[in-house]
Amino acid sequence: MRIAHRRRKEELVANALQEAVARHGGAWASEHLAAYGELTGGEMMEHGELANRHKPVLHSFDRYGRRIAPGGIRDGDPRRR
Repeated sequence: MRIAHRRRKEELVANALQEAVARHGGAWASEHLAAYGELTGGEMMEHGELANRHKPVLHSFDRYGRRIAPGGIRDGDPRRR
């Protein structure tokens, strides 16, 4: 049921956006906007939801207890300046 409610909400938002674009003279771009909506609304939206659900975690030390500097370079690494 939650999925059906979500789809209905997405349809209402899409319709409102289409009406607003047309009302403000952007009807010429409707095909481009529809294609962009398909691109960003599916898989990319899922990735965004996953990113929000699984927050980034700071790893200060590697599995051997060595400190990891910003950018992933360890202390004592010759690439570090």
